[in-house]
Amino acid sequence: MSDDVVDKIEHDHREVEELFAEFKASPAKEKAIEICDELDAHTAAEDAAVYPVFEKELSNEKDDIEEAEDEHKEARQLIGRIRNTDDVDPLVELMNELEQAISHHVEEEESEMLPKARRELPEEELEELGEKFE
Repeated sequence: MSDDVVDKIEHDHREVEELFAEFKASPAKEKAIEICDELDAHTAAEDAAVYPVFEKELSNEKDDIEEAEDEHKEARQLIGRIRNTDDVDPLVELMNELEQAISHHVEEEESEMLPKARRELPEEELEELGEKFE
């Protein structure tokens, strides 16, 4: 796997999709917490290291970055509710809601923002961002 930030973000997306599939197959609070921990780390890294650079250096990306940051806030709110839920039925419902929100976010990132980053930023910068994201 390359050290490129786009590859690392997409790799994280695939890992979380697998974790959601595992949760659906066997809903357990431990798996829900694992997903929440992964998403917390991923969104924090994007917010701190990636989005500020994308906002500054990619053409016409300000609105998309703001939307992505809002989606991260929504995810964090759901994650807070998930962490405080022990009953399986509400947990499954919240996890479904979180999965839908994350799927929407991933689709937008992978169809718009990440391809644009690959087109407009030099490879060295994408690799540096990958290190910072990590």
